[in-house]
Amino acid sequence: MRALIWLLLPLAVLSACDDTCNCTVEVTEDTGDVETDTDTTPCSDVDGDGVCDDADLCDGHDVSGDTDNDGTCDDIDQDDDNDGVVDKSDIAPTYAYVCADSDGDGCEDCRSGTFAPDDDGDDWDTDGLCDTGDDDDDNDGVDDASDAEPFDPYVCSDTDEDTCEDCISGSYDPAADGDDWDGDGVCDAVDPERFEFASSQKIDGQTITCSSFSSNTEYTECSDLQVGGLYFPNGIDCGPTWSTTESRYTSHADFCELLTGSRGFEVYYTCDTSQTRVSYAGGVWGTYQDNGYTQDIRCDY
Repeated sequence: MRALIWLLLPLAVLSACDDTCNCTVEVTEDTGDVETDTDTTPCSDVDGDGVCDDADLCDGHDVSGDTDNDGTCDDIDQDDDNDGVVDKSDIAPTYAYVCADSDGDGCEDCRSGTFAPDDDGDDWDTDGLCDTGDDDDDNDGVDDASDAEPFDPYVCSDTDEDTCEDCISGSYDPAADGDDWDGDGVCDAVDPERFEFASSQKIDGQTITCSSFSSNTEYTECSDLQVGGLYFPNGIDCGPTWSTTESRYTSHADFCELLTGSRGFEVYYTCDTSQTRVSYAGGVWGTYQDNGYTQDIRCDY
């Protein structure tokens, strides 16, 4: 009779399941009496991982969370942190900002949160290697440790001690660190063998004299230039004037190229009575009768 009355009384039911999927049910009568009944029948756990199917994040696999919140649990997600590097190749598979240094430049490939070895740090010379791990930041061919200006490809050193910059061209080349008229590997700025006019010198079988002479980094100059005692002809309107206009009867450009290797020139033309002049063109010496002459010449380097 008591059992029948108990069944008819209003009931309050509380239940909870533990990690083994065994559920405990507490039944409380209105009278205040509590009776506990443990249901030891396992809930549905298809994958057998001890987690009931209705609470199992990864059906068919042990629960391990979803680090990157991509809807695929870590147990079956090949890239847990979604940084673009599969877990088996990722040195920190659950941290997106650390993964590898595939290019060996000393910088973290995933510093941005995504695998990007070409964007793993500042790269001044845009060669794909970050500055931290790049031995030659300006890519001029000189290691930073030996480079006077590691972030300027046009400045690096003067290894041949000729006072000319080895990287003047943008890359290390001591043999091409400035104009070199005689091709001896020493730049003209400090080469004692660079051609310069003198009071008297023998050139190409001819005696060339100057009443005065001077040289700088741009040109060498001869005043009162004579070749074998003769002036070059004028060939244009009488000056006196400095001009870069070529004579019709001689080639100052050819003459300067013979001396300095450059065809650049400037001459001071003037006039007097018609006299025999010396001429030079195409490597051939000759003479010409003219009433004007080249008094001074500057041959560019």
